[in-house]
Amino acid sequence: RYRREAPIEARTATLGYRTRKFMRRNAVGMGVAGAFLALIALAGALLVQQRNRAQREAQTAEQVTEYLAQLFEANQLSTSQGDSLSVRSLLDRGQRRIEDLSDQPAVQARLLRVMGQVRTSLGEYRQAERLHRRALDRHQSLHSGPHAQTAKTLSGLGNVLEERGEYRASISRLRRALNMHRASPESDPQMEATMMGELSESLRREGALDSAEAVQRSALTLSQREPEADSLDVATALMKLGIVLRHQGNLDRAEALHRQALQLRRSRLPPDRLDRITSLQNRASVLSQRGKYEQAETLYRRVIATYRENGVEKHPGVAQSLSALGVTLRKQGYFGRAEEAYRQALSIERSHVEAPHPDLALY
Repeated sequence: RYRREAPIEARTATLGYRTRKFMRRNAVGMGVAGAFLALIALAGALLVQQRNRAQREAQTAEQVTEYLAQLFEANQLSTSQGDSLSVRSLLDRGQRRIEDLSDQPAVQARLLRVMGQVRTSLGEYRQAERLHRRALDRHQSLHSGPHAQTAKTLSGLGNVLEERGEYRASISRLRRALNMHRASPESDPQMEATMMGELSESLRREGALDSAEAVQRSALTLSQREPEADSLDVATALMKLGIVLRHQGNLDRAEALHRQALQLRRSRLPPDRLDRITSLQNRASVLSQRGKYEQAETLYRRVIATYRENGVEKHPGVAQSLSALGVTLRKQGYFGRAEEAYRQALSIERSHVEAPHPDLALY
């Protein structure tokens, strides 16, 4: 009995004694069982960790949403009292309130990024860069490893640097953001496709057209692969690929992609939405490059009129459309009107970027 590790009669058969003997007789089985129990414990700990992370993310998102809702509710109240606030004054007030959130760094970091994105869309690139850098500092202090929020902020910074004409710095940030997003536990295929599209755009503006095409084709494939893919995301991917192909001289395929993107956006967006205006602008560019200047001129004037009707006469998109309109007028021999369009475009562009910026050389 002793050699078989069975309990012997000469010793009191206590529970502990019998248990030790049983474990020694069944060492292999107990080892497997122990490993299985350890695995269950680890899985449970990971589930708890994931649940806690999800709760923190949900709480942070709820706080951000509540903050923005309060900000815009306050603006509605002021407007009803006759004090109409512009978007910029609303943002200024929002940024001042963000400074009071130092005890909530996760909420503060997200709001800084959101404000930076809005400043970017308004063409206020210097302020946008400062906001994104502050947000990035906050996220990096909160998350030591790869994290989706840090990746999004880094991507936003890359976009601002692109708009400022710092293409190599932009490409570097966007590559880092994409790799970080892929490595993060919160990675999302649609966000990955969006980041790839942003990287493709910077590569194109840097002149790396082949690389831009390859990245954008991968982004489009990823966007279309998702079973619940948003048609607007697919439209954006189609449009960006069309832009690359137009710069490569593949006008037939570029025009087809722009038509497809515009059709998707028309089914989802009102006529005055910026995304839909951009599709019209890209289609006009193809027509102009084909030598169809009158048709291109008509579309450019529609785009400019839509911007102005929505009170954004100084938007960078207006400068781009005015510059392109100048090209079509010059090609048709209307040199005086072309010069006026160029002068207006240059005036707007100078209000957004500083020399030496690559775009200023286009005027």
